[in-house]
Amino acid sequence: KSVLLHCVLLAILAVATNLAELYIAPVILGKVEIKAALTELLLVIGFFTGVMILLRGLTAYLNEIKIHGTISLRTYLWDCIALKLATTSCPNLEDQAFLNKAGKARASANGNNSATEAIWGTLTRILQSLLGFAVYLTLFYSVEPILMLITTVTTVISYFVNKRTSEWGY
Repeated sequence: KSVLLHCVLLAILAVATNLAELYIAPVILGKVEIKAALTELLLVIGFFTGVMILLRGLTAYLNEIKIHGTISLRTYLWDCIALKLATTSCPNLEDQAFLNKAGKARASANGNNSATEAIWGTLTRILQSLLGFAVYLTLFYSVEPILMLITTVTTVISYFVNKRTSEWGY
């Protein structure tokens, strides 16, 4: 359960970091354009610096402690595989198909770069993409409808062009 929580928190922090990076330049340039006082400008810069330090620090911390949960889960799966192999019937130990599947199961839980560990990074990236998409849809909601239409049309055209050009043949 803690690994799932870490994945969700890492995805939220990644989206929050992207949003902070997205807004830092326009806010600071807005203060410069309205000729705000130097102290106000420095406060805004300090605020964004603090937010970025906090977000990146939390992300680094969660990345460090997530490994304990993933390793615990991987060792639990390894124990389940070992228990299955230890309690299986004798004819299975002579069946080549069973031995191949057992080898694949052990290989999938064999190390820090195995499938049982990589799935959590993939889940984090999927959650991050979904959250980012939701945030950008919310941002697009405040944009002119004609710009949304143009963006949608160019995205669809780009998809079909890239799909066609990425195919290859003899």
